[in-house]
Amino acid sequence: MDETGPTGPTGIEMESTGPTGPTGIESVEATGPTGPTDIMTLFPNAQTGTVEAPTIVTMEELMASHAVIVEKESVDRTSLNALVNPTRDQYRPQLFQWAAAGFPGIYVIQSFSVTPPDLCADGVRRDVNAYINYLTGTDMGAVVANIQSLVTGIVVSFSFEGNSVRIHVSKA
Repeated sequence: MDETGPTGPTGIEMESTGPTGPTGIESVEATGPTGPTDIMTLFPNAQTGTVEAPTIVTMEELMASHAVIVEKESVDRTSLNALVNPTRDQYRPQLFQWAAAGFPGIYVIQSFSVTPPDLCADGVRRDVNAYINYLTGTDMGAVVANIQSLVTGIVVSFSFEGNSVRIHVSKA
């Protein structure tokens, strides 16, 4: 027998899940791309439970998140201490390597890598340069001037590469 649609004879009987029979169907099984699906299971009810609105945030989540950022900033601040407080022991080995290499220009003698958090502990979004300034309390110009004052016959400069600030030297 040919199918003529839902209003005519199809040769296929609809399945009823309720007690009222074929004229009062309570739930109809639809056939989807993966097989039969009970349409009514797509909506919450007493069997499936109610859908509650998600919590935006809890104080515990905020405190934990803030504590992690504060700790990260502390670790980064410690790693940058050598940048703002240069020592003889810290720079001499790299300067002798530079000499052994024949004094090439813009030679990298130090590199400090930090990754700013999405938001700093004070709620401000910063790029790497601003993050370093925030952690050290100074800018890279002042850092370079400080290092420059500790060497003679050498020009000190800096650059950024990704999340790293690099200290360079060149022959004066």
